[in-house]
Amino acid sequence: MKHLPNRYINVQLPAPTVRVVCGQLTPSEEFALFWLWDWPRLLGWPLPIVWLRYRIDARRSAARLWGIDSSGALIIVEIRIDRGEIPDPFDSLVFEVKRPSTNREWTAEALRQKWRKWSAGDRRNTQESRVERSLDRRDDTGNPQPVFFGVVVSIRTGFRLSRKAAKNLQQLQKRVGDERVLLRVMSATIDSEKMRVQQRSPRLTTEAAG
Repeated sequence: MKHLPNRYINVQLPAPTVRVVCGQLTPSEEFALFWLWDWPRLLGWPLPIVWLRYRIDARRSAARLWGIDSSGALIIVEIRIDRGEIPDPFDSLVFEVKRPSTNREWTAEALRQKWRKWSAGDRRNTQESRVERSLDRRDDTGNPQPVFFGVVVSIRTGFRLSRKAAKNLQQLQKRVGDERVLLRVMSATIDSEKMRVQQRSPRLTTEAAG
């Protein structure tokens, strides 16, 4: 699996009268998603990304982002929150790749129609020209398979995949190529002045059971 560079951002906090929380924290699905929405460079991807859409599923402690980079590559990010049991960020992605209709949904023309529907009436949208150029490039390059990111938000110092997650990762790699499947771990710490959010590519091991 391809490893990308570590990335981080520092978010300044309002000056408090009393700061009662310091140290590591596990954010909600919404916070994790909007950190990536505002700072896509956290992924470590080498090309600029503009986001098209997002979805939050609090029941599964999960969120999803769809975007496109400047070369026309479709970027799909599945975010899972570690709340005591390491989640599998690849299971729903494997399911979608197997669906016969999915490839049609990922063409430049299908994405363009969806993008125009999602952004209809948003006069503040300043990304339209970037999206249209990237979709044109996607069409010119034959609508390649997406790049899939599994992002796990966790405070663990070590990181292990369950056997099920490792199997899903391998299935996804076989279908779209090893270089198109990436895993990132997101963590956050807070002190009296700022919050630091970072992402890294972990060294993978697999649990003995799971």
